Amino acid sequence: MPEERSVGERLLNLVYALAQTKIGLTKNDILSVVEAYSNSKADKTSIERMFERDKEILRDNGINITVFEPLGDDGNNQDSRYLISQEEVTFPAEVTFDAKEMALLNLAASAWNNAGQSKMLGSALFKLKALGQSSEEHFFDVRPQIPIVDKNFFEIESAIEENREITFTYLKPGASSVTKRRLRPEALLEFDYRWHVFGIDLSSEKPRTFLLSRIVGEVKKEGTKFVPSIAIKGKSAAEFALEDLARFADQNTAILKVQPHSRAVGELKKHGLRFSGNHDSINKQVFDVPAEYLDAEISFVDSELFADELASFGPEVIVLEPAMLREAVIARLQIVNGLHDGASDGGE
Repeated sequence: MPEERSVGERLLNLVYALAQTKIGLTKNDILSVVEAYSNSKADKTSIERMFERDKEILRDNGINITVFEPLGDDGNNQDSRYLISQEEVTFPAEVTFDAKEMALLNLAASAWNNAGQSKMLGSALFKLKALGQSSEEHFFDVRPQIPIVDKNFFEIESAIEENREITFTYLKPGASSVTKRRLRPEALLEFDYRWHVFGIDLSSEKPRTFLLSRIVGEVKKEGTKFVPSIAIKGKSAAEFALEDLARFADQNTAILKVQPHSRAVGELKKHGLRFSGNHDSINKQVFDVPAEYLDAEISFVDSELFADELASFGPEVIVLEPAMLREAVIARLQIVNGLHDGASDGGE
């Protein structure tokens, strides 16, 4: 492994560990948590010097490490604790990205995942949890979470580059049968961790966005070429589609109760989960909810796919509203429960 890449990984792992902790890590904690230190074959003195150099490099690059001593331990350097505040590693609120910049970030994140960085940072998280230093509710996730590319992604991407029309069969939400579509594809975009293709639907000559995971079978490039739109309502194709999806999601809000410190909290935060006001009046209309569960809200686009995801969390999530989403989740859980009961009966 080239030295520059090795140093970069070590620094990132160090930042990750120090940004996760709320009470700080001692030097011994750091040397055991950060993989490059704990796996090093060098003696402890050399590893400690490496850590001191890394601290200086981070400070020179604008990341400040806070060092403090626990009360009653004045002068004992071994008990000094180190941490990096969230503000040091969070984008300022005024920093925004346009559609093209987001596309580049998506590609960079995919390259990141392919390079195996998530495994390295996952090792640090595992060790932090062993020290009691991390919780899912306050999870600082520096690992880009970009979904695996759909099987039709590259065919659609190629069609966009060549300005060629595509045909495919599509299953609309709530529909029992597929319909054939012919599209002039203008942009591929990721929204809410799912890939979409935006273009002009030739059956209506209107702009439409299609979810790649709802395409049944393979996308076919046609010979017909087209001239791509310069702008749609004054915006690029990607900008128009993203804003349209965001507006649609804002019109569909789920009111939930979520179990604190659960996998559901960590996963749903990636989709914009926000903690909200008291929902006790709604609780009484549905069923008893454990007192420790947190009130939360989240926007969604595809109710059926979202119901699949919520059901996968089992008792960690309770859907209060809308009723159609709650019923969809319950139906999925009942199917799973029926399959489980059937398997149990068959084993007796």
